[in-house]
Amino acid sequence: MEIQDRELYRRIEECRSDYAWVLGKPFEHFYCPILGRDEVTEMIRGHIVNDALKTSGVWVPQRKDVDGFYGSAVEAEMVAIIQDRERDPFEIFFDRSLREKHRPKLMCGSESWGYYFGML
Repeated sequence: MEIQDRELYRRIEECRSDYAWVLGKPFEHFYCPILGRDEVTEMIRGHIVNDALKTSGVWVPQRKDVDGFYGSAVEAEMVAIIQDRERDPFEIFFDRSLREKHRPKLMCGSESWGYYFGML
C-alpha cells in the first residue's frame, strides 16, 4: 500500500501498533473494523463529522470505498437534517426543493398517507 500523505501513513501505523498490542500481531494492510477485513485498498482521511458541517476537522484513517458508501448513503441526509433543523416543518413540506431534499411523510398512527401537489 503506497500512501503519499505522511500524516495518514503515520496514523495507519499507530492503528497497526494498537492492533498488534491487542491481538499480538499487526495487520498486514489495513484492518477495517466495519468490514472486518485486512486487505489492500485505497486509504483516505475519513472525517469523524462531515466537512459540510464545518466542525473540528477531526479524522481517522479510513478505506475510501467505505467512506464513499457512508457519504452517499447516510451523510447527505444527515447534513440536510442538521442544516435545516431550525426550519418550520410546514416550510419543508410546502417548499418543493426542501420537500425533495427531505422527503417528508404524512403519517396517521402507523399508516403512511400519500399526497400530491399538482402544479405547486
